[in-house]
Amino acid sequence: MSTKLCADEVTVVATDLDGTLLNSHGTVSPYSRGVLAALNEAGFTVVIMTARPLRDVVGLYGLPEGALVACGNGTLIHDRSSDFDLHRNYMTVRKVKEVIDDLRRITPEVRLGGELNPQLFLEDGFLLPESAEPPTETAQRLEAILDVPELAKLIVQLPGCATEYLRTLRSRLPTTFEVTCSSDWFCEITASGANKAEALKLVVLARGCTEVISATFKSVGVRGG
Repeated sequence: MSTKLCADEVTVVATDLDGTLLNSHGTVSPYSRGVLAALNEAGFTVVIMTARPLRDVVGLYGLPEGALVACGNGTLIHDRSSDFDLHRNYMTVRKVKEVIDDLRRITPEVRLGGELNPQLFLEDGFLLPESAEPPTETAQRLEAILDVPELAKLIVQLPGCATEYLRTLRSRLPTTFEVTCSSDWFCEITASGANKAEALKLVVLARGCTEVISATFKSVGVRGG
């Protein structure tokens, strides 16, 4: 969690979601809900930081209505109170298709997906855990349904564990892209600079702060069941 008290008394409180704010049941505990509500009522800007897409966050019970959500590893900053996107760091579909062409040449067995908040496009045969939300649309090839100008994430699945082919993808792609892995199921490609740190910096600067001071401590999300 990160906080910063500025000269104009604007305060930002940021917390990660999985493994931090959420408890072992994957929920926001009563204790944490009380803390978040008190921060919100006191005028603090609460920011939820997560690799999850927006559709996986908006339905979570216990998050303050006034919270900002920096989701998709920083590709999107969303204001829950106004239901408005404050910032997007998306890739142009033209650039995405160039990456897809390269991936298909290198690894013909690749399965691809596209994240657009809230839409999820997946190729036939793309494997997801049972707990995952179903895709919005599927097709034999992702290119057939990419009729949008921008994309938040390109999702890449190869045989084996994602952590095993993460380094290979990073070595193959130009530095104008970020390649990350949030699970064993797939890797995610985003625009350069799309990460939680940059998203938090944007929120802090927009609230009138000049710097971020970070402090890490045990999550309140593990208390209260």
